[in-house]
Amino acid sequence: MGSGLAFADFERSQANDGDVHGARQPCRLGHVVSYASANAADLIGHAALLYRSRHDLAAAFAEVVNAGIAAGQAVLVASTASSLADLQTRIDGQGPDAAMANLSKRGANPGRVLSTMRMFVHEHSGQPTRCLQQLTWPDRPAEELAEAVRYERLTADAVDGDPAAAVLCAYDARADPAIVAMAKRSHHRVLVDGRWHDSTHDLHGRSEAGNPAEAALSKPPDDAVALTFRNEQAEVRELAASYARRAGLPDGRVMDLVLAVGELAANTLAHTSGRGTFVIWRTGSEVVCQVSDSGQIADPLVGTFRPDPAATTSRRGLWLVNEVADLVQIRTGPAGTTVRVHMRISGAYDR
Repeated sequence: MGSGLAFADFERSQANDGDVHGARQPCRLGHVVSYASANAADLIGHAALLYRSRHDLAAAFAEVVNAGIAAGQAVLVASTASSLADLQTRIDGQGPDAAMANLSKRGANPGRVLSTMRMFVHEHSGQPTRCLQQLTWPDRPAEELAEAVRYERLTADAVDGDPAAAVLCAYDARADPAIVAMAKRSHHRVLVDGRWHDSTHDLHGRSEAGNPAEAALSKPPDDAVALTFRNEQAEVRELAASYARRAGLPDGRVMDLVLAVGELAANTLAHTSGRGTFVIWRTGSEVVCQVSDSGQIADPLVGTFRPDPAATTSRRGLWLVNEVADLVQIRTGPAGTTVRVHMRISGAYDR
């Protein structure tokens, strides 16, 4: 032990690929039978880990990763740079199908993380897989964490149809008690202090009173700039670009923002018969914007799997938005849909 594992950067390999999916349908990371023994290595199904220190996290992750490698399984770890560094010193050997997603380097937008896991499981179809993801760390913004928990409630639905896929989601036990309670409810089993505990799970994204992940979006500030639109697609993109530049967003990120806003505005034109509303503003560290319209998103997993480029209806809009944004918040229902996009002005924060 201690030699470290040369993880492949799974996200980078996907960025350089062409159509890696062919004609196969994406797996959905629903309901899988969950069972685990008192040994963390015996991970099956959708489970949570509650840890109390970096040491606890690294030790539990290493046990699961080492067991997966020894069994010839494909293993993906999505975690912060510091946690990945801690883990690499504890890996026993080299696994050809082991990969990492560095949340510090590539960003931790929950929709993108879920997409990464779904793509990994899909590409190893027929092979047992283990996906490990870190949900909490000390400086993770509250809005990002709440959205991560929201997506966590969908993770069981996303792995449906592949009982060989196991997912372990790590939460700091010292985090907000509401977040910890949500973690306990949204997984079949919870690993605490090396022991597995059954949980009363609620896996299908049902809203509960007091659930921080289902909270309504905050109201835009009074100084936000708004534009109603339908065919005025160019005007929406131009407003996004000019405002973001004045706010200090780097040029490359301005292009990403314009791409995201363009996709959202185009969705309004394609999927509704009325006008949409575009709103943009700046916080101390971000440019934030949102598009609202009368449409309703039926599939809660939309945008969390890279579409087949050959498909005639690719549904790529929200997937692209998730790829380029630092955080995407989606709220949808009979009254309409709002998609809010966050872009950090200062770039990735350290973890």
